[in-house]
Amino acid sequence: MNKESPVPLRRDLRWRVRRCSLVLACWVIIRTQFGLAVRRLRHQVPLKSPTTMRALLSSVAAAAFVALGVVHQAHAHYTFPDWVGDNNVESTDWEYIRMTANHIDNGPLTDVTSPLLRCYENSTAASTGSTTAEAGNTYSFMSDAVMGHPGVFFVYMANVADLTSESAGDGDVWFKVYQNAPYWDPTLYEFVFPYINGYNITFTIPKATPSGKYLIRAEQIALHVASVYGGAQFYIACAQVTVTGGGSGTPGPLVAIPGVYTGYEPGILINIYTTPADGAYDPRKSFDART
Repeated sequence: MNKESPVPLRRDLRWRVRRCSLVLACWVIIRTQFGLAVRRLRHQVPLKSPTTMRALLSSVAAAAFVALGVVHQAHAHYTFPDWVGDNNVESTDWEYIRMTANHIDNGPLTDVTSPLLRCYENSTAASTGSTTAEAGNTYSFMSDAVMGHPGVFFVYMANVADLTSESAGDGDVWFKVYQNAPYWDPTLYEFVFPYINGYNITFTIPKATPSGKYLIRAEQIALHVASVYGGAQFYIACAQVTVTGGGSGTPGPLVAIPGVYTGYEPGILINIYTTPADGAYDPRKSFDART
């Protein structure tokens, strides 16, 4: 189950402020479009005529549709800008996490072959700070909004020579340290998503992990429209971390990102709203077998 966020009130307040700002912006859009429509139509036909009123309502409806679309998209999507370290100390936005390409619109990545699948950025490594983490301790990636999409959650790590290099993480260097996937509950007759509607991806760095510099990558694969190829949505973030107090383990299996997915895995190309073919399909197995 999703661990309780150490800062749920602050996170919720931040989202409420952001949502109010979006609503205000949408009101400005609608009001502006209404005023423009009135001024334009006033020069054509009497304002009280049926033709004018229909055109006016049409303009306002179109503006409202666009505005509501903006609110819906911003509400449904999210990023992971903050790192929660030891003693539940939360970083500032993008302090230790590379600023992702979707930091403004929060939109997901859908192409599993894209180089952006690694950290969803290609120019912010050098401007991002780094933090330390103790092997065996628990840490979190915090989202900027509630994670309302049902899906699978992972955390990968890659030992790198230079945290600030954009080439860090090239090749088969990534190993998985955390996974939270849905499962089919035959009693409820539906897929259960243990991590939905949370604010954080919480994981433990294995105690045997050797000390060193690591990119730590959080990923959610949202599955609400994953019944067609390319429908799965990827929300990604990479933290720049130096692991201390590590052990002498050999992390593995090692995979490349991109390269770890084809997009046809049963846990990625899936209709979560229908009964599994065998009545007991478990998406976790497809990921366990691969990585």
